[in-house]
Amino acid sequence: MNKITANIFKLTFRTLSLLFILQFLTICLGTERVFAEDLSAFSKIIKNSTTLGINIRLRDEYWNTFQKRGPDTESQTQASDQSQHAVQNMEIIVDSYSFQPDHITVSADIPVEITLRSVTSLISHNFSINDPSSGLDVDVDVPSGKDVNVSFTPIKTGKFRFYCNKKSLFGSHLKKGMEGTIEVMKYKQWLLLNHSEKTPSGT
Repeated sequence: MNKITANIFKLTFRTLSLLFILQFLTICLGTERVFAEDLSAFSKIIKNSTTLGINIRLRDEYWNTFQKRGPDTESQTQASDQSQHAVQNMEIIVDSYSFQPDHITVSADIPVEITLRSVTSLISHNFSINDPSSGLDVDVDVPSGKDVNVSFTPIKTGKFRFYCNKKSLFGSHLKKGMEGTIEVMKYKQWLLLNHSEKTPSGT
């Protein structure tokens, strides 16, 4: 084996070793992330190999595989996670001049479905959220003793008020304290909060 052949063999072996290491790290991380810097460095090694006579077909096969796969982005990973939470379901009890709970937390960009369950015998109420630019535009009446379902998809984070807009001989239901807060969080923050609330203390 002459010197040139030996150098070609060594470079081929090192290149394949690097490819194996990158693939192993990819599997360990649980994603197919290949960062741009790593990809750029690898491309230089593979492309330069042609000057030493390494098989071009082998070079192109691996290079095209890396190019097609590309680096995963954080938004792609988040989108995949969010797909596991297709709908956020919850229930709010509508009582005499109160909502229970009066503070709810939801994730932005995931549909929300709320069952409004009236436990009153005579007085009807209402559930309103008035912030259309945030994806929160709800105005539904809740008859006494009935269930009403509402759905919406929040698109902005922040705290927003929900309330009853009904008025009676005894005054405005809102002024009697019939209101609450819906807090819209970024997905990761909401997910962390939900996990901490479901995990028993001390674990």
